[in-house]
Amino acid sequence: MEVHLIEYTQYSNIYNVQRDQLIELLGDRFHTIGFLNSLDITERGQRLIEKIEAINPDIIHIDECPESFDSFNKMLPDFQKWMYAQKWKIVETCHNVTFNPDNKLIDPDGYAFCTPYHVDTFKDRQSLKEVIEYPIEYNIPTTFDKSRKRAMLNFAMNKIHVLNVGLWTQGKNQKEGVDIARVVEAQCPGEFEFHFVGNQAENFQKYWGPIMENLPSNVKVWGEQSNVETFMSACDAFMFNSTWECSPLALREAI
Repeated sequence: MEVHLIEYTQYSNIYNVQRDQLIELLGDRFHTIGFLNSLDITERGQRLIEKIEAINPDIIHIDECPESFDSFNKMLPDFQKWMYAQKWKIVETCHNVTFNPDNKLIDPDGYAFCTPYHVDTFKDRQSLKEVIEYPIEYNIPTTFDKSRKRAMLNFAMNKIHVLNVGLWTQGKNQKEGVDIARVVEAQCPGEFEFHFVGNQAENFQKYWGPIMENLPSNVKVWGEQSNVETFMSACDAFMFNSTWECSPLALREAI
């Protein structure tokens, strides 16, 4: 079996940890069409047709409903009609909770949902439905593992370490976590350290910029990291402040 990946739109050339890992895995079987706003929607669709025809797949998996694609990045209906009329099978994964299934133009052969929630919201769609949640390795670190990971990250061994993971946005709500750290610093000085792992993208700077101007001394912001498991193992507690989630992987990993 040969797997190809087509990137419909590249949003950024920074904060690409996952993208870089996919390229490392796939090599020349990773295909990209172009940056956001670099092509009009018709040309982008035509280039996608050319790439799909060159690959000539047996199955196409779309990691989002094409009617959605972040709302501003949709596929044209004519392209969807072409793609769904071909000989290959099509499977879709709806990865957000905001898309209304009533807005589906064409149903795929099957849905591979990432949460049981979607089975209920898509219950009136007629295609085959299956829940395939992202696999989590539940490895509970030993005391020795925890000490070793703390040494790797240069954590103080005599403090309680609290971790928050996620892109810095209002929905992820890191501000509340920083406010909690400030209260803890005042009441338990020197006992706790709070670690924030996740990128600070420029398009959300209005949110995280003011927070960064006044961080308490017990907070460290690590930015985007590819070794989140190391942070998970090294810390004592996971702080989940998000107000906008469906099935957060970080919370499942922290368990």
